[in-house]
Amino acid sequence: MVAGNIWKSRRLRLILLLVGSSIAVLWVFISILFYNFKVSKHEQFTLMRLAGIANSLSLQMDGEQHEQLFLNYKSKDEIKRTNQDNIYGALHQLLKSN
Repeated sequence: MVAGNIWKSRRLRLILLLVGSSIAVLWVFISILFYNFKVSKHEQFTLMRLAGIANSLSLQMDGEQHEQLFLNYKSKDEIKRTNQDNIYGALHQLLKSN
């Protein structure tokens, strides 16, 4: 077959167009899947780091102080300043340092 005759055949042009567009669609699909995979892995890594930080902080906090705060202040918005309560101030400094 002569190279000039390849583009003259309508059926061959259609096949080449289908193959080329299929490759492009597959490339886009694989790129999207790879991107979503990388995002989910990064999200899992970040959540594991945050869980580690939360666990280490929970081990440093005194449970009795935490319970005393909940008994004294029923609402979350009752404490307006860090120096309003000594227990809250100590826990605030612990969390701030970490």
